[in-house]
Amino acid sequence: MAETINIGIDLGTTNSVIARASGGEVEILRNPRSLKETLPSVVAYRKNRIIVGDKAREFMERDHENVVGGFKRKMGTAERFFIEVLDREVSPVELSAQVLME
Repeated sequence: MAETINIGIDLGTTNSVIARASGGEVEILRNPRSLKETLPSVVAYRKNRIIVGDKAREFMERDHENVVGGFKRKMGTAERFFIEVLDREVSPVELSAQVLME
């Protein structure tokens, strides 16, 4: 019988975090890129790539047409965000998926 692995994901409005419970202990998993325990819930779209987290947050002020944060507040609504570089709208669910993939 396989051992049960308990994982919890907090997809937060500002930051997201993943934790694992094993043997009565809880371990917060670090982001493999930045080694931080939290990941900013921000997504930036560039010409040929998608950037999530701290680096995406750096683009917020200078490229607000292609960077979205705070989208979790819009989950369950019909609101969408127009991304200039994609020339289309993205939903809060799509943005959340990008954070989870990161």
